[in-house]
Amino acid sequence: MKVFAVEVDAVLREPRLPVLPCRIDPNRARVAELALLPGLGPARAEAIVLARVRHGPIRSLEDFARIEGIGPALAARLRDWLELSESAR
Repeated sequence: MKVFAVEVDAVLREPRLPVLPCRIDPNRARVAELALLPGLGPARAEAIVLARVRHGPIRSLEDFARIEGIGPALAARLRDWLELSESAR
């Protein structure tokens, strides 16, 4: 069981592998769901939820990159994992 946990942990750090069954909408996802994205974790996931509460929906990758702790490099790495909802556009 411990070996499996280590393997899953290693896979979650690799953004090019299809780990999640679908894309995540940052405007609807909960902290726990966002924290599954490679490179995020609980603190950045909380920052995403807080940003959408304070500033409204995330309409673009540029909006996502402006969230504290994200930045353009991480946003670009997560582009294939994110799905912006129609209501946010």
